[in-house]
Amino acid sequence: MNEKLKWQVAYQVGIPEIDKQHKRLFEMLNKLQDIYESDNVKSEIQTVLEEMGDYLNIHFSYEETYLKNHPRFDAHRKEHWFFVEKTMKFTKDFDLNDAIFEFEILDFLKRWLVNHVLNTDIVYFRELKNSFT
Repeated sequence: MNEKLKWQVAYQVGIPEIDKQHKRLFEMLNKLQDIYESDNVKSEIQTVLEEMGDYLNIHFSYEETYLKNHPRFDAHRKEHWFFVEKTMKFTKDFDLNDAIFEFEILDFLKRWLVNHVLNTDIVYFRELKNSFT
């Protein structure tokens, strides 16, 4: 997944604030890609990874307030925690070591986010909406 993430209508879950937050996460990953592709400066990558980790906690908490009544809420929450843990592990490993930021890390983050939005978030929000109509 070398291309930058491009927001598409297909990614919309139908809740404007959550769509806005998803767009922000796409922007953060694109910024990470810009840094990786230009000069791969460790301090700049650390800053974006830390900002993203903080933002993920805000976003996931916000999203979970909407989804708390979904019958498979716990499974959704586990996906969120998996991603937060992976992101924090990358950040910690990167902070503690002289590790360079690898393409595989960026690729994982991008693929996970797109997959989660398309195959989990959209499905959950649609199912929740249908249960009230």
